[in-house]
Amino acid sequence: MIGLAILCTGLMLLRRERFFLAGAVLALAAYKPNLLALVILGCVVRYPRLLRGLVPALVLLGLLACVPGGWDGCRGYLTFGSQMAVSSWDVETPAWKLHSLASWLALLPHVPARFVSASLGIAISLGIAVRWRRAPDNPSVCGWALALLIVTNALFNPYTPIYDLSLLLVACLLASECLAVTARAPAQTLARHAGVAQWVLAAIYFGPHVSQRIAQGTQLQPFTFVLGGLFCWLAIQFVRATAVGPRTEATREPACWAEC
Repeated sequence: MIGLAILCTGLMLLRRERFFLAGAVLALAAYKPNLLALVILGCVVRYPRLLRGLVPALVLLGLLACVPGGWDGCRGYLTFGSQMAVSSWDVETPAWKLHSLASWLALLPHVPARFVSASLGIAISLGIAVRWRRAPDNPSVCGWALALLIVTNALFNPYTPIYDLSLLLVACLLASECLAVTARAPAQTLARHAGVAQWVLAAIYFGPHVSQRIAQGTQLQPFTFVLGGLFCWLAIQFVRATAVGPRTEATREPACWAEC
């Protein structure tokens, strides 16, 4: 819930171009760095002004963290984090509770699953941010980019327990908003989009629980394929939105918006 509040508040401030406050709020996610790491990376590359609030807030949080634990506590935290990046699945959370691509890469022999998954996530997030920077600055492009970054964070994050997937609800709501604002079809089509979105939200809410039950016996996580499908669909929508050019259609409300 804390991570969800940080994400929603940070994105709201970002879309209002309150970059200093948005950076400071997103810095609060440092309490669990993997929670929003790829989302923040993409946003910072797209909007470097976020660093004005992000860096001072991180420094302040770092100093505050030293108060109860001292330097030894900070060193222990960093050591534990580095071990989590390369260690086997039985360190803290068993494999059947994790839903990222790393859980499948771990089945391959002699493959550092978490490192490979995290490296792919960083590369893809940077690619999204670079294309986002070159695209027209309109709400539709911003919505698709943020939704894609959130799903990228979930799919390629080397450590994604089931409760972290609540952040995917934000991605689905952003995608639904983009579909509604850019629609050129009658109200019935938008209503159908809303119906599909509700099924997607239900699948994301209940799917990890069902998948976790299956993985307990098989050690194979089927929900990863749901994440992969959502990632591919969002990637297609993002590429289409950024290929529009300097037109402003994405910023106009459709004629049937009031009726919807």
